[in-house]
Amino acid sequence: NARLVADITLNENVLNADGSLATGSFRQWRPIGSYDAHYTGTFDGKQHTIYGLYINRPTQGNYPNGNYSGLFGYTKDANLHDINVAAGYIDGGQYVGGIVGYAHSTSITRCSNANTVNSGYYGMMGGITGYQYYGSLFHCYNVGIINSHKRSSLYVGGIVGRLFANANSCYSVASVYGSFYVGAVVGELTSGYRTTNCYYLRETAYAKTLAQYGVGAPEGDRMADALGSMDTIAVGTLATGELAWLMNSKNAEPVWLQTIGVDAVPTFVGDTVFRVVNCPEGYTYSNARTQMHTLTYEEKVDATCTEHGHVAGYTCSVCHKHFEDETALIELSELEWVIAKLGHNAVADEY
Repeated sequence: NARLVADITLNENVLNADGSLATGSFRQWRPIGSYDAHYTGTFDGKQHTIYGLYINRPTQGNYPNGNYSGLFGYTKDANLHDINVAAGYIDGGQYVGGIVGYAHSTSITRCSNANTVNSGYYGMMGGITGYQYYGSLFHCYNVGIINSHKRSSLYVGGIVGRLFANANSCYSVASVYGSFYVGAVVGELTSGYRTTNCYYLRETAYAKTLAQYGVGAPEGDRMADALGSMDTIAVGTLATGELAWLMNSKNAEPVWLQTIGVDAVPTFVGDTVFRVVNCPEGYTYSNARTQMHTLTYEEKVDATCTEHGHVAGYTCSVCHKHFEDETALIELSELEWVIAKLGHNAVADEY
């Protein structure tokens, strides 16, 4: 087992601004674990980042050729979590991923890829893993370019090339290019498995020249996302906190964090995002739970025989709703706000 205790820079200035490989001499990375010697432990990245990972072996065959390329090459019965890779370049053969090339019965959780990931051979490539065979893939995201430069490439996805497992709470917002079974999130989703709570940017995945959806399809035909629970997002929703809130709304705990105004996309460090009322325009997203109303405090008014009263609280002068305190988090219904009039209690006079 192992854990990262700090960020690591393996190479500097690996990528150009457009994500292409920069000119220079870089140290090649040998993936952890191979076809002959699987990595079987637990690797805890502690949400640190490995920068400048460089692999340039776009050939078929096991190491030193390019199959099973990534930070990890081949894992089995392993647990990989809280690992981030960025500003690196990976060009491999078959089974290529930003985190792991081939994940066999492996749990991958809270990992991210901001490397450019390429494949010069058959395919099975993704931002997180090229092939997820059993195990699980939860809470991961990709912001790195995924590009197969072989005309007959198969199984190319923003998160995973070929998924033989379940995936939950993942998103990809970068360009994905391939030939067949190309998806913004999953290249191919094997029958019997599902994705849930996954999102992607519209028109970021292309099979040759045809725009794809979240799950890839054979022959480059576009496949709707019925096989998985996926939805599209617009570019404008990334920095606002909306995506973080959407994904957290379907999780038991707020996994996705984002400091609005600082973070361009949701990550695993930062502040919790709340959806708050922005009266009268609808909802907005904030790191504070205070709702946006124009509030006036009202003292308690006792009911009389002929007039209703009300409890003490706050009233919005725009939408006229009532709230328990100045945060406007707890709305009071009319039944809770109003103190019903007492009515008359007539007593007969005695003569």
